[in-house]
Amino acid sequence: MQNSRRKFIQNASLVLAGASLKPSVLWSKNDTIAKTKNLIGIQLYSVRADMGKNPLGTLTELAKMGYEHVEHANYINRKFYGWTATEFKKVLDSLGLHMPSGHTVMDLNHFDKAKNDFTDAWKYTIDDAATLGQTYVISPSIDSKVRKSFDAFMFQVELFNKCGELCKKQGMKFGYHNHDFEFKEKVNGELIYDLILKHTDPSLVVQQLDFGNMYGAGARGDDWINKYPGRFPSLHVKDEIKVANDQVGQPTSTIDLAHQIVNLAETGLSSGIYHGSNSGKATWWEFACALMELSGENSNRILPVLSQEFQTKTKRPEYSVLDHSEWQDSGVSPMRPWRTALEAIYPEIHKAVERELANG
Repeated sequence: MQNSRRKFIQNASLVLAGASLKPSVLWSKNDTIAKTKNLIGIQLYSVRADMGKNPLGTLTELAKMGYEHVEHANYINRKFYGWTATEFKKVLDSLGLHMPSGHTVMDLNHFDKAKNDFTDAWKYTIDDAATLGQTYVISPSIDSKVRKSFDAFMFQVELFNKCGELCKKQGMKFGYHNHDFEFKEKVNGELIYDLILKHTDPSLVVQQLDFGNMYGAGARGDDWINKYPGRFPSLHVKDEIKVANDQVGQPTSTIDLAHQIVNLAETGLSSGIYHGSNSGKATWWEFACALMELSGENSNRILPVLSQEFQTKTKRPEYSVLDHSEWQDSGVSPMRPWRTALEAIYPEIHKAVERELANG
């Protein structure tokens, strides 16, 4: 794991430790978690690339940083990052790490309607979670097809309650982790997240509120915590980036610009003003989102804001899209769209960033 990434995760831990949220708002008075110290850990999806390459080494580094709690996001064919539940528990114990919760998607295929019971595969999921010592079994999504049918959706929600009963037998609770669609999409005229909270039994089903995911839909965590107090024993907190969305320009590849300058010199065009920029237009926010998407990250972390939020001595133009008609009139093709150029050069950008991280 690179030094820079290590420092970032360490700093993120400090930020989380310093965040203040009243336990009385987050947890009900009867919840045993409210009577214990708040746990701060890391979701292993945050270091998924490192876990894919060297799970033992990555967990070792996290333990050295001071983490005591981790949350898995990789359970395939009864294996956690290649280990059985028993093997994984031994690895965690040897490093002083604990697994209070983990992510595994539960869908309609995990319930046999003919038998009116969960499939063996899902029962094994619960068994393995218990072996790890989990308190919560978290499902992090609902299939888009299910969200289009009220009956199918409500059946899925009822399965949450049934799974809560299944988990209860082993001293655990079932939970749901939100993304952004729950705060944008409606089923039968009601927001998905409202339906989940209204129709799940608080004694059986908890909610893991992801602050970062919900921001993309314009939702705010404190609004929902106040609306449904005592329902959120687990939170996901992400760093967010604010980017101006009221300044429009043309992101331009210097490689494309260099080629265009050579074309200009070789074709012997008449004198004039030729604007060297990739075609198309984008705000700074749209450009930032494109970079996040190409990196495989969730662009919901990028928040669109007005440029007035940034204190700068120099006022930037609101609209700086350049005209390319001079190229066309001279019979020379303008530079390609900025998004096409970005997609072409992104692999090299990624390699350069990785080299920089490796050098600390």
